[in-house]
Formats: sequence, structure tokens, C-alpha cells
Amino acid sequence: CTFLPRIATNMTVLEQTGMCPLQFAGGTRSGASILSSSLSHLVHSSPNPGLTCNDYKSCFNLMDRDGTADGIRASPCCPLLPYFGLQYDAASALVLDPAVGPAHHNGQATSSTTGLRQGAGASMVNCALGLHPVLLQSSAWHPTVLFEAYADDAHAFHGSCPRAAYEGNEDMQLYADEYLNLTSVASKGGFYAPLAPDSELDAFLPAS
Repeated sequence: CTFLPRIATNMTVLEQTGMCPLQFAGGTRSGASILSSSLSHLVHSSPNPGLTCNDYKSCFNLMDRDGTADGIRASPCCPLLPYFGLQYDAASALVLDPAVGPAHHNGQATSSTTGLRQGAGASMVNCALGLHPVLLQSSAWHPTVLFEAYADDAHAFHGSCPRAAYEGNEDMQLYADEYLNLTSVASKGGFYAPLAPDSELDAFLPAS
């Protein structure tokens, strides 16, 4: 990945910006509820909030394995890299129903060669670790924006400048595409700036 060396760690991003991205999946109990409550509180307690909602298309099925491995390697969880290799270094039988066994297509067993096999025991943790460098890079380039995620559902928030949140989200999408081969689902995304006047929004939102 071209930008991984330019990212340091959670600690250095925290030192540089005063905050670091938050990832609530993989080990955080009720992480989705915590994320939702956190964003709701931020929006309702801010003078001019801007919040984006971003969902990555088929994230678990398409997430680039080399990019995910780079994310694990760059994290404090790097000792897990050999375990990740045991799971994903080679193609493996695609099992959709454990009771049935490997899936077949035209009489041939179907292999899993991309992605993280959604539903596998460690897939949520691997997804969070793989996506975290994208959040770190976004934080490094947009130090006033807070980035929060639950697995493939990622958000950018700014309390007083909706444009900053919108532009931070655009770069987060760009980095995910470059690094993990992920694209965003437009119909599941969104931008919320309830207090911003139309004149402010018209200055940066694309014409519909």
C-alpha cells in the first residue's frame, strides 16, 4: 500500500490531532449500539454538525487480503499475522451452510479466493484491523474530523463544519478503494447536516 508508511499509530495520530479514529467492531460488546449512541449525542450537542454514513459494498466478500494483512502488520495485533495467513494465504472451500458442506457450482466445488468469508469466527476482527489504516489515514489528513466505524459501516463527523465531514468522508472512500479495493454503496450512504443553511451546503455539495 502506498500510504501505509505515512501513517504512524493511534498514539501518534492522537498526539497530532487530539483524537484518533474509533472502531467498535471485534471485541466491543454492543459496539453497534455504542456507535449509534455516540453519533446521536455528537449531532445533538454540536452547533452545526455534519455527519456522513458510508457502507462499503460487499466488504467482507471483496476486501483485499493483502491490504488487510498490511493493516494487521501495522497494528499492535501484528502477532496475529501468521494466523491470518493460515486462514487466507490459499484458496479454500466456500462453505455457505456447515450442514451441507462446501458449495458447488456446475458440479465443481467453489473456492474462496477473495475477501474474509463473512461469518467466519475471526472475520469481524480481521475486517476491523484491515480497515483501521484507512481510518488512520483519514484522521491524519483531516485532523478536525472524527472517524468512527463498526466493521464496514464508517462515519465522518465534524461539530461545526459540515463541509469538513463531507470532504473527510470523500477521502476515506478514496483510501478504501486504493488500499482494500472497496467501493461505497451510494444508496446506503448519506450526509446529515440539519442546521446548515442551503447556501453553505450549495458551496460544496454536488448538484443533484
